[in-house]
Amino acid sequence: MRQDVEDNFLILLETHKGIIFKICHAYAGTFEDRRDLFQDIVLSLWKAYPSFKENSKISTWIYRVGLYTAITNFRRQVKQIKYEQLQEGLYEKAIAGFRDYEDADIRALYLAIAKLSKIDKAIILLLLEENSYAEISHIMGIKPATVGMRIKRAKDKLAILLNDIKD
Repeated sequence: MRQDVEDNFLILLETHKGIIFKICHAYAGTFEDRRDLFQDIVLSLWKAYPSFKENSKISTWIYRVGLYTAITNFRRQVKQIKYEQLQEGLYEKAIAGFRDYEDADIRALYLAIAKLSKIDKAIILLLLEENSYAEISHIMGIKPATVGMRIKRAKDKLAILLNDIKD
């Protein structure tokens, strides 16, 4: 039974690890910090996995857990994590492909996103994941009209920031 849960969790991570990578790039500056945050998010997902009720899309649940973890860690500036509850090798299997997100254009985008407010970072990440305004509204707990306004402002700010980074 436990092996089935672990296998299902690994499949879930493999399918949706791009979401976690995006959150890590938005909330952590260095590769080491991103790797630490990735571990924190995986641990949070692992702990919460048995209670996932499938009342929402799995990607929505991953964003909620991931963003909550990132924002909490950001506020507390927690650098160390404990993942003893993860069975040996589970993390190593989950992190495969992490360096794929280290390309120069992606780094520039995430450097710019990192300069946004915590809420705007989350909204932009959700938008990049092609979530609808309604889905973003639901995940973030804000009104759809507010989502539209924040996206417009964040895009304007990103354009300026990306221009500064490339210069």
